[in-house]
Amino acid sequence: MPDGMVSAFSEERQIIGDLRRLPPSNLEAEQALLGAILANNKAYERVSEFLTAEHFADHVHRKIYQVSADLIEAGRVADAVTLKARFSEDGLLEEVGGTAYLTQLLTAMVGIINAGDYARVIKDTWLRRQMIDIGETVVNNAFANDPDMAGADVLDQATAQLNELAIHGSSGATSISLSDAVAAAIAEGEANRRGEGITAVSTGMPSVDAAILKLRAGSLYVVGARPSMGKTALARTVALNVALGMGVTLDGVLIDNQAGGSGICYCSLEETDADFGAGVLANLSGVPIAAILDGSAYGNSPQATAIVKAQARMKQGSDLLHVFCAPDQSLRSIRQQARLARRRLKGNLRLIVIDYLQLMKDPPGARDKRLAVGENARGLKNLAKELDCAVLLLSQLNRGVDDRPDHRPIMRDLRETGEIEDNADVIIFPYREAYYHGQARPKRDPSEPEAVYQSKMNEWQDAHSTIALTAELIIPKVRRGRAPTFVDLAFIPERTRFEEAGR
Repeated sequence: MPDGMVSAFSEERQIIGDLRRLPPSNLEAEQALLGAILANNKAYERVSEFLTAEHFADHVHRKIYQVSADLIEAGRVADAVTLKARFSEDGLLEEVGGTAYLTQLLTAMVGIINAGDYARVIKDTWLRRQMIDIGETVVNNAFANDPDMAGADVLDQATAQLNELAIHGSSGATSISLSDAVAAAIAEGEANRRGEGITAVSTGMPSVDAAILKLRAGSLYVVGARPSMGKTALARTVALNVALGMGVTLDGVLIDNQAGGSGICYCSLEETDADFGAGVLANLSGVPIAAILDGSAYGNSPQATAIVKAQARMKQGSDLLHVFCAPDQSLRSIRQQARLARRRLKGNLRLIVIDYLQLMKDPPGARDKRLAVGENARGLKNLAKELDCAVLLLSQLNRGVDDRPDHRPIMRDLRETGEIEDNADVIIFPYREAYYHGQARPKRDPSEPEAVYQSKMNEWQDAHSTIALTAELIIPKVRRGRAPTFVDLAFIPERTRFEEAGR
């Protein structure tokens, strides 16, 4: 037989062999575990926190485990006798093999001390079956060449499914005693009191830290506002404070800890690289963004000197701030950028910023915008847990807030709300009265005397100058036991920066 034909024949045999492979399972382990549970219900306590009926490969074993779980959790005994009665009532006794099979399971039992090992084997084979299912879906979608699903969408879907499986399927929940849980809470509080807490980073604003308990790893912080209210300015201020080790003390003393910065991944979906850079320079130098971008701040001027100083300070922490400015980013691309930043930062990634949620690309298969936004919010909460860092997520508010006499936002103003509220650990609404006061600027009535108009204008200008530099954060939700609260801040327009009110 020619070599070419031998090679083709070998490949064909290999393909046939692959097709005959069965999904991984371990029926002996399933029988042994069920036998252990029926012999001693305490075996169920060893596995119930991480093993569910869906993890069993055999459908009969699934039913037996589920009925056993129902009986035990109801305070009743689960054994061959009670299961026989239960299945007889439901007409399922023959389906599960009858009394003979229930009795046979008892002979398969080795001992309840091995129950945890059996359960982990069952869970592992389930995990492998899930990966196979996802892989088959990816292959089928890739071959389908569906015009409504681009290759990137197939990749997005696969990445999302694998990530969900990694978070919820790779390891089960573990239990600790009440005393251990209390001790862990006290230890965390003591560490934070001493300034040694490693699970949270400061926003650089003590009043904000006190209200939200800092930026905690694994938590999702949602900042919602109408356009021009300052949500991007707040996110940029926090990001720079974290990356550059900047802030103030409770006494209002400026902190500039050049060696105390932490890693940031900043994903902007609406700014260009130049826009983001101008915002950073304005924040640090005090030179207006317009002057930076139109060139009027350069040359021999105090503004140019301020820009040079800001550049020098920014370089000292630039390795800690990884910026990704691009429109139409997906959850997958944000996850990839965050993981890349984490590797480059050697694990020192403490905060991910996304500006903003409604501009993210819809997940593959999303039926409407509300579901898409909810799925992305849920994915970002999972990302915070996966990478053990805080996620600061910006979100638009509905237009209805502009139509109310009191323009201060409430939680239902979040656009495509529901999933956003559910997944957020903290919700923050930056609010500047000056924005709405500016829209109420007096208009000249041709019939009124100039002196009357000027009096109205002077009164308006006096009031506006009073509130122009003020801002407040409305914080209606803090998951860790804090009541809704308000924080007064200062807003410096030319720097697009929030600071403590005292400064």
